Amino acid sequence: MSPEVTLLSQERIAEVGELLSGFAKCYNASLTYGGSHPVVARTVEEYFPAFDTVAKNNRDITLQFIHGQVRVGNQPIDPGNAQFGRVAQLFASRGVTGIQLTLGLRLEDLKKFVDLMARQGDKVVEMGLQVMMDLNGVRNIREKRDRQVGEDSIISRKVSQGGNSYAVDLTGIVEEEDVEVIPPKKDDDDDLPPPPPPPERSKESSEFRSYVVTVLAEVSSRRTPATLAAERIADEYEKRLRGKVEEVRKESSVQIKRLENIRDLMLNELEHMRLAALLVDGDLKVIAMNSGAENLIGRQAVLPPGDPLVRFLAGGLERETVTLPSGEVRSAHRILSSGETPADTVILVSLEDVPAAE
Repeated sequence: MSPEVTLLSQERIAEVGELLSGFAKCYNASLTYGGSHPVVARTVEEYFPAFDTVAKNNRDITLQFIHGQVRVGNQPIDPGNAQFGRVAQLFASRGVTGIQLTLGLRLEDLKKFVDLMARQGDKVVEMGLQVMMDLNGVRNIREKRDRQVGEDSIISRKVSQGGNSYAVDLTGIVEEEDVEVIPPKKDDDDDLPPPPPPPERSKESSEFRSYVVTVLAEVSSRRTPATLAAERIADEYEKRLRGKVEEVRKESSVQIKRLENIRDLMLNELEHMRLAALLVDGDLKVIAMNSGAENLIGRQAVLPPGDPLVRFLAGGLERETVTLPSGEVRSAHRILSSGETPADTVILVSLEDVPAAE
């Protein structure tokens, strides 16, 4: 079958050229600063209209990367342009022979696509561009494979997996005079902070992510039906979740027992010092009390409204003389108060004999 004949007008060729130049700028910025840096966001936003224009004016256009050229159908786009040649080589090094832009292309699609090509090239080579775009939620850019150039794709992918050939001279993707990365805008700080380090994943998170990627790759290669893949992922998640819950439960039990021991030790120590003491939370519920406090105010689950200790705690003083419901006068002392909200507040109060001077 003869290749599809595609003839673009000079205006359309110029639009595709703007897109390719814009991709090179975005790629270099992402490679230099990292995907989350403000410079990258501004660069992608600046050149997004070029992608949007091509997607709108050329319905479901497919860009092919063949023999060091960018083509639409059988028509090369400015074949003598060295910058476009390097773009084609970059995609070929990732094992990508073509991409399709569809109507409704979003800025978020472009941001994620650029990050995949610039910062996750090894994963693109290993898993395939389409799998990685699906995992990252890229909707309106699709990988298009051309059977006539499939051999090129296989060769480049094999070469890439055999070493680091997919890490081509990435900084040389733009023309030499354009290598300088776009500077920050005037209203920004002179020195932008360095890009944040990539988030650290726990061993369990990394293992589960690798498992999901492997299963999705099987779906992509049609070795596993989607319904079976979903069941496998759900079962694996449930198994790991049960294990984590049990682990947290055991850790929590140990922590709770340790805190209870500290509480009892503290109250007993105060009792040895002949000090009545009680622990209350931010809702004035009595967490615990020693026998001295129980003899003074009785065993209570919560301090009742209007209780002199309630007024003392509400006043915020460290020490205050109070008259208890039994008629006894004591010096209430806020020994310890921790927490910022009622849910995590704990207050230790002692009820001491009033010094003679008072």
